Amino acid sequence: MYPALVNCTTVIYFSEWPAEALIDVAEYFLLKSNFEVDIHRRLANLCSFIHLSTKNLAVRMKDELRREVFITPTNYLQFVRHYTQYG
Repeated sequence: MYPALVNCTTVIYFSEWPAEALIDVAEYFLLKSNFEVDIHRRLANLCSFIHLSTKNLAVRMKDELRREVFITPTNYLQFVRHYTQYG
């Protein structure tokens, strides 16, 4: 009856990753880079912290400005890959 309602609807199907999963994924990819051994874990923690902070700021932006920004696991994987390319 209302095709525009269905055509203009966005389904949010991404679930949040816990911090431990973010760290493990980052560490897995960072082990393939040329960083020193003790740097991998610290950098993985930093990547997780940045991602979670960005998600918190996106929620704040939605509340204050009523503008939604989607921070997805794909964004996180791309973020970590940038470090592996230049490491």
